[in-house]
Amino acid sequence: MYDSVSALRARQLVASEPRRRGCGIVTPTCSIPPGCEAAAARRSSAQSCSTSSRHGGESGQGKLKRQPHEGSRQEVRQEAGLWLSRRHFLQTAAAAAAGLIAFTQTAKASKLPPALDRAWEAVGGGPSDLYFPEEFLGIWSVESTLASVQLPLGPDFVPDPKVVERARTEDLNRQVRYNVAFVRNREGKVITDRRFNTLSLLDYYLGPGKLIAQDIAWNPNDPNVLNMALPGGVDVTTRVTRRSETTTPPDRLDTSEYFQQIYASPGRREPKVKASQCFTKYKWRDSAAAQRESGPQIVATQVVSDYLTPYDGEMLMMRAKNSPVVVYTYKMRFWREANNNAVAA
Repeated sequence: MYDSVSALRARQLVASEPRRRGCGIVTPTCSIPPGCEAAAARRSSAQSCSTSSRHGGESGQGKLKRQPHEGSRQEVRQEAGLWLSRRHFLQTAAAAAAGLIAFTQTAKASKLPPALDRAWEAVGGGPSDLYFPEEFLGIWSVESTLASVQLPLGPDFVPDPKVVERARTEDLNRQVRYNVAFVRNREGKVITDRRFNTLSLLDYYLGPGKLIAQDIAWNPNDPNVLNMALPGGVDVTTRVTRRSETTTPPDRLDTSEYFQQIYASPGRREPKVKASQCFTKYKWRDSAAAQRESGPQIVATQVVSDYLTPYDGEMLMMRAKNSPVVVYTYKMRFWREANNNAVAA
């Protein structure tokens, strides 16, 4: 999912930007991006305040700073001098990356009547969103650990080597914690609240009350586009271009999303485009079993693969032959959040 993940999502840092820049979502529920875990952990320790405690925590003390998406646009603040992390770019896949995305139009099935929605799926666009079991509904505390960073084609194909080095030296095997939410759409299906999850991750990166996006717009009934307007006229658009999911009863789900993210700012002649895939394998059990063993109710392995786009150089992109150039693997564990209030989107 592009929020993390939103979003996960996103997961790399723009090498030219300041160190503490905070995906998609934006990821979701894409995990904490490389380059962010260590700084966030140090900040959390200094404040004696974890992400879960800021949002209510497992102890049930306090309240969530925000409820899941309620259909309105929310303004949030940016810490002076900080820009969004390239994790947000990891929540998208470039339509310009020839051959990487077979479907260059946005996944628009969710706007269509049911019959056309099914027809759109039949021609290969995939489902109009990722749908989850009823057990996922509500707010969760997530522990995420970056387990590996791989360069399948070697370092010469990596567009941002500083990001990879930072991930390996500072973030590898570090555990971070944040909140994610699953809500219902208008059809009553359980989906990820990409806007809530994105804001949750940004809150974690910069500390409580220091969110960095001025405006985040997302519609749960048209979930394939998430827009962010940042200070200084910077605009980030995350767009899902292709997705799929496979359910293996009774307790397994595999999801995949390709996405593109377009980063436009004053003074930049052409928008910056990043391309990625977020593949996640979920396994879950009932709450009674989790409580008996004092363990997580949901576990997941998430793989985020970065691809080259023409922005990274057309010759280099062609040499890569649509293969990923950086692959991040995360291990995730979900606990039911205390004071869990599921809000329909």
